[in-house]
Amino acid sequence: MVKMGNFSTELCGGTHCDNTAKIGLFRIISESSVAAGVRRIEGVTGLGILEMLDEKETAINNTSKALKVQSAADMPAKAAALFSEIAALRKEIDSLNAKVAGNRLSELMAEARDVKGIKLISRDLGSMGMDSARSLCDMIKDKYPSAVAVFAISDGDNFNFVSAAGKDAVAAGAHAGRLVGAVAAVTGGRGGGRPDSASAGGKEKEKTEEALRTAEAVLDGQIK
Repeated sequence: MVKMGNFSTELCGGTHCDNTAKIGLFRIISESSVAAGVRRIEGVTGLGILEMLDEKETAINNTSKALKVQSAADMPAKAAALFSEIAALRKEIDSLNAKVAGNRLSELMAEARDVKGIKLISRDLGSMGMDSARSLCDMIKDKYPSAVAVFAISDGDNFNFVSAAGKDAVAAGAHAGRLVGAVAAVTGGRGGGRPDSASAGGKEKEKTEEALRTAEAVLDGQIK
């Protein structure tokens, strides 16, 4: 039995110390489940804590230098400011990408394929935010009622597909939600949405072109 004063009496779990004072400093570093109804607590003791604190201090000092702040106390504010700046820059980039894509609208339509009287645009737009891609889809719906679009986009670590169908295309049977879901499925992804607007997440990015090529057959099966 292992006893700690009058507070705890437990079966020995591998503890080989005749006095808790010999353990010295103690700090819990993790807690997890190892089996049903069984939890594991891991900790650092004695000189191990000093080593851990030394590692953390080194990491804090290196981070302070990277953030270019005078002290660790300034790190949270500087990190928050940088994240805010990055978010603003990404928003600006998305806006510029949307304008560029809008300027390319006639070029995209020139590449459109005819599927039973419906114009299909399928393209990998590369690095573009979801908001920008949706704005482009809205432009296509508004300007080309008989058009259907499906685009692949990459935004940081995210890989997605967006789709849109004009009102005349929807009346003819086109369904953006089912279309984008089928395209994304080729990459192992999934998603869907309304007949006129939808999005889906992709997984295997290397299959993007293969996925986009399936859009024509899927749309062909939808049009009456």
